[in-house]
Amino acid sequence: MESKVLGRLSRLSIALITLPDSQAEVLTRVLQRSRAEIRRYWPCPQIFDTDADILVCDFFPGLERRLPWNPGEAKAAVVLVLPGGGQPDADAIHAALPDGILTRPIQESAVLPVVSMAWDHFSYHRRQSERIDQLDESIRTLREIERAKTILMQDRKISEANAFEALRKEAMRRRIKVSVVAKTIIDGASNDR
Repeated sequence: MESKVLGRLSRLSIALITLPDSQAEVLTRVLQRSRAEIRRYWPCPQIFDTDADILVCDFFPGLERRLPWNPGEAKAAVVLVLPGGGQPDADAIHAALPDGILTRPIQESAVLPVVSMAWDHFSYHRRQSERIDQLDESIRTLREIERAKTILMQDRKISEANAFEALRKEAMRRRIKVSVVAKTIIDGASNDR
């Protein structure tokens, strides 16, 4: 199992944003075993590195304001390192939308599985978001095709099947997608009004 984890992590870059103490040294040493590109930052930047695949950072209230994206639009997996002892503010942790959590003192055996799981969690949500975007685009395209068919049916007094066939033939003739032809027809109809 660990070889698969190391193989996945070795292709990634990790920004490590932690107080430079013995716990940060433990984290660095374990993360280096993954052969990922590790970049350490301290003091904590006002805005975090957007080039990293994974951010491993000390938790503090207001952390979410330093993340360079809007909630739900993460550009990197986030692993929070919670302080040992005490009760951290659950709402503040939730606001940072972490993909994984480590707690001080760092347990070496937990680091790579948590970081790998965080990457998997982040990647899954990114793929789902891309699928949703593709579905939204498909729905927009279908609506445009339906609208263009309606325009053709009204202008040419033809059936729905013939309107679609006209769209399809024009797309083949021009070697473009049916959706592009539909958009052109809709734009032309809008300009005529």
